[in-house]
Amino acid sequence: MEFGACHECHEGTREMDAVIGFVSRIRGTIPEPSSQAELKHHVDALVRRYPHLLEHLQVDSTPVMYNGSIGHVARIGKDSALHGVMDAFAARVALALYRLEKGQPAPVNARILCRWDTNVGLDNDAQMNEFLKAIGLPRTLVQGKKHVVEQFRYWPGTAADDPHLFGCFAAFRESFGITAFIDTRDGEPLFEPMFQPGFLQGFKV
Repeated sequence: MEFGACHECHEGTREMDAVIGFVSRIRGTIPEPSSQAELKHHVDALVRRYPHLLEHLQVDSTPVMYNGSIGHVARIGKDSALHGVMDAFAARVALALYRLEKGQPAPVNARILCRWDTNVGLDNDAQMNEFLKAIGLPRTLVQGKKHVVEQFRYWPGTAADDPHLFGCFAAFRESFGITAFIDTRDGEPLFEPMFQPGFLQGFKV
């Protein structure tokens, strides 16, 4: 998805994209050697540019079996600054999917509530898995005969009894997922917003 943006918002996504490049390459399976080299490149960039994001990140020394492969569990503390970056990315994706589905940007008064989950968190969320099964097959981005369903898939929707409430879930590779709701009504909001349109202006990691 590519949409036009003001210079300030475009600049605000640069640092975020560097972090997402790292997180989106954490998988539940052992990657091929070429992917391992790519992951190392993103890890090195993260350590060099944003070391504070790793302060509450702990990697277990004992390997475990997960999805048929042996790997190490990375634990992200609740106080990690990484959560703020990932939640902001979730809001950014929600605004993009809103525009893709509605054909227009979310209004400036829209309120966004969102969260992100790791691959382990999603795998162990039985309610979310049942919910996604109930609403049907995911969508993905398609250009001609090409698609990116293995890298990105999403489930969008508008509440049947409330045209002002848009929701979406999106999964990135086998790495993480985001859940978000956008409330576009005037007046009293349904929830306390975490973000509103324009939050990317001057965004810093």
